[in-house]
Amino acid sequence: MQEKETPYVQSLYLLESFRGKGIGKKVFGFIKDYCRRKGKKRFYLCCHPQNEKALGFYDAMGGVITERDEGHENNRENSVKIEFEL
Repeated sequence: MQEKETPYVQSLYLLESFRGKGIGKKVFGFIKDYCRRKGKKRFYLCCHPQNEKALGFYDAMGGVITERDEGHENNRENSVKIEFEL
């Protein structure tokens, strides 16, 4: 069950030239610290289900896909919800 006002990361994107340098991990550390200070037990974000690089990163960060919204006529509207426990 979702707690009231679970934090949601609207967008996370790094230019290709900045990937693999630990920046994403630092961002996740900041998000987790922020959530803990606010007394939250989890946060979530959404991602396109075919964005394999992002999904791999989120998996490595401990994310779990909890919902799928796929099959839209416009493929860009497809998404998966990924939750992160703290």
